[in-house]
Amino acid sequence: MIHRWLISLLAVAVLLVLPQAPAQTPVVSEVMPLPVFHKHARILFQGDSITDNNRGRNLDPNHILGHGYVFILAAKYGAAFPELNLTFLNRGVSGNTVETLAERWQTDTLELTPDLISILVGVNDHSQNVPVDHYEKSYDRLLADSRTANPNVRLVL
Repeated sequence: MIHRWLISLLAVAVLLVLPQAPAQTPVVSEVMPLPVFHKHARILFQGDSITDNNRGRNLDPNHILGHGYVFILAAKYGAAFPELNLTFLNRGVSGNTVETLAERWQTDTLELTPDLISILVGVNDHSQNVPVDHYEKSYDRLLADSRTANPNVRLVL
């Protein structure tokens, strides 16, 4: 009994001694608007597993954007600017290289008619020893195809 009482007393003492961090409540009004996020903008995130981040492959709104940076950005800007009616899309696929991304570029990028495309791909190319010049050529082709399909598309590389 004394042993349990002593542990409880020590736990309370530790909590009293530790500096208390002030509670931080996120303030939506502190989110700076981005000019590229205009009314009804379609923002597409494209890439490999870093983008995919276990995204759902159905319309379940709890998982469709994954569990990483795409979800965080969509939640942050969607909540801060609901009047813009932004559409966030995640088409990252784990294991993709720039070449496998190119194979699905038409259907998973161009046909979605995004206003902004964020592309994060390359870690698998590196691990598979894809020559840098081949990577660059394939990546440049994706960018050129995007500009041809929509000259006003904004790119985040």
